[in-house]
Amino acid sequence: MTKHPNGFEFKEIVVPSYDKVLRIIREEAPKLPRLGIIGWDFGIDQDGEPVFIELNIFPGQNQRGSGPSFGDMTEAVLRDVFIEKNLKDAFN
Repeated sequence: MTKHPNGFEFKEIVVPSYDKVLRIIREEAPKLPRLGIIGWDFGIDQDGEPVFIELNIFPGQNQRGSGPSFGDMTEAVLRDVFIEKNLKDAFN
């Protein structure tokens, strides 16, 4: 989907402070080495500063109506994270 039902095009949207958000995530993600996929939720305050809201270790779980969280990459992500990484050390 490239266009909102109200008519505006997504490619024209600029996320304020996006570079700052990415910098924070790159600094914080290594502190959580056991988590393969993390959904980071940020808001942007009146001064354009990122405000951390929460992180989700199972991103997309609450957005079932929007389709697969990873689009065409869903199978590869599930295989990589949930099978190859999580089950490789499982004891049977």
